Amino acid sequence: MLASFTILGTDQGIIKYVAELKGKKEKLNLFVTTAFSLVIIGTLLSSVISFVGAKYWSQLLFNTEMYSWVFRVLSVTVPFLSFFVFCQAIINGHSDYKRMTKITVLSSFLSVLITAVLTVTYNLEGALMALILMPFFQFVSVFITGKNLFSRVWLKPTFNKYFKSKLLLFMLMATVPVLLGNIVEIKVRNYMMVNLGVLNSGHWTGMVNLSTYYFSILAGVLSVYVLPRFSVIDTVKDFKNELLKIYKIVLPLFGLGFVIVYLLRFTIISLLFSKAFLPMEVLFKWQLLGDFIKLISIILGYHILAKQLWKSFFIVEIASIVLFYLLSIFCVKKYGFEGISIAHFLRYCIYLTMVLFALKSWIFNKKANV
Repeated sequence: MLASFTILGTDQGIIKYVAELKGKKEKLNLFVTTAFSLVIIGTLLSSVISFVGAKYWSQLLFNTEMYSWVFRVLSVTVPFLSFFVFCQAIINGHSDYKRMTKITVLSSFLSVLITAVLTVTYNLEGALMALILMPFFQFVSVFITGKNLFSRVWLKPTFNKYFKSKLLLFMLMATVPVLLGNIVEIKVRNYMMVNLGVLNSGHWTGMVNLSTYYFSILAGVLSVYVLPRFSVIDTVKDFKNELLKIYKIVLPLFGLGFVIVYLLRFTIISLLFSKAFLPMEVLFKWQLLGDFIKLISIILGYHILAKQLWKSFFIVEIASIVLFYLLSIFCVKKYGFEGISIAHFLRYCIYLTMVLFALKSWIFNKKANV
């Protein structure tokens, strides 16, 4: 969420327009300078909010002000995070797979190394410090492997009216669902705490975090190829061929991965969490089924972004979030603890239907079929 906010949620827009303009140097430079100017604004806002509101955020997240130092240090590392996400979006827009792989491997290695050292040395405080220092190591990885890709011209502040309006739409698309989604997640968690207890609420949070982890990896992979590719596709025939090609590779791979995760769920829980979290294993079946449907939906959903179907995007995303809240309350009442993962599965079954319906108008558009 912070990564998206620091660049005002424009990363997907940057990927899309870099993919479209990479053969038009002047327009590309004009676009990137506009995007970079917005990133500077987002970075300054994030740093100030993190520093000034340090005590508030510490109280909100940890129920104590003793970790306010975390947010003050974070305010210093935010510029590194912004630059990393901005550069990552540029590289993804160019579909530079090799460079992105190098950056991912190097940043992951540095992050794991510093996390291990600080956690072993300083326990919880060390883990928190490693988390907030991670953007610096991500910045270092970009500087080492990606510096030749960028132009000094891009650092000149510019606000092109056309590109600014396009990027602001992507900002709304990123911030509105994220903010609403986080509010709903908090409300669902509070509902579970009251009705199922704090432990079950914590077990569900663990399941959500695990799902978020492997989807963050998936999102990184898809944003490198899918969004740039969909952005330059203009006919339904090409779209269907590309979609089929992506599904043939991604679905069997992740489908097998989900099966392995399910079979090894007890081991995974013990390694990533502790034996105290073993009751969360009951959530795995419906969570993984829901995640597989979500995977199918996300790939389709990239085409909504690529074709700038703004109205459809907001309707589908907001309806999906509200639906999850309603389904969670209903399923938890009816099925107990397992009901929260059943709600997740049902949500994405309906979400997939809504995405297909949203794309119907584009698929049957005569111009798109030429």
